[in-house]
Amino acid sequence: MNASTWDQRIARAERLACAYPAAAELLKYYAQIARFQKKVYDGLASVPRNNLNTTLLYPYFAPLLSLIGHIGPEPLAKAAGELARNENALQELLIDPNPSGEIEVFFGRALLQPYAENLARLSDVNVRNSPSTCPFLRRKTPSRCAA
Repeated sequence: MNASTWDQRIARAERLACAYPAAAELLKYYAQIARFQKKVYDGLASVPRNNLNTTLLYPYFAPLLSLIGHIGPEPLAKAAGELARNENALQELLIDPNPSGEIEVFFGRALLQPYAENLARLSDVNVRNSPSTCPFLRRKTPSRCAA
């Protein structure tokens, strides 16, 4: 995915927030998370191809916790504060896909999504004839309807 997809996500969330006032708070929250993820994605743009190194995410963890502490709903904001006090929190979240608390999954995924999308952008994997449902792989797979 290219950086413009992040802008598209943010713009769509903002449009939907205006169109659906009942969901506006959640959509505005999502837009702020997507802005943060775009910064992570952009910051990882110079990562060499096939460099699988999640330590590159470490500099983004404290800013994510700070953001969620300020804008997040109470359970997430509380979890952000607790994670901020744990030196090894990010390492634990990236290693263990099922941390002790379900709410903590959000923080790892919020960082892993732009990281994974960046790796996918750099990939030269041949995915022809792949039955995958992954958006990255579908984008690279020729349409089954094409003649």
